[in-house]
Amino acid sequence: MGIIAIACYRPHSGNERKLLSAVRKNTALLHSLGLITDRPPVIMRSEDGTLLEVFEWKSRTAKVKAHKAPEVMKLWTLMIELGKNVKLSSVQETKEVFANFKAL
Repeated sequence: MGIIAIACYRPHSGNERKLLSAVRKNTALLHSLGLITDRPPVIMRSEDGTLLEVFEWKSRTAKVKAHKAPEVMKLWTLMIELGKNVKLSSVQETKEVFANFKAL
């Protein structure tokens, strides 16, 4: 069994579209490198514009490999320039019993 990841990115002002594009490239890149499973990723948006990305790592080893892959690190660096990684708990919707997000 894999490991489900939920990553949250709050875009810097004016970078919403660019960040969404980078998030979509992220799961495609991770999949092409064999680091995530074939489970379709889910990308969604909260009311405040935070993007949430849900995907499945193949293993802990795959997660470690991602942090050592130059092409992944290059994309992640861009994503950090476009927005801020935030904790899932900082997303207002997660305070509800049933969190709802806009599907992208």
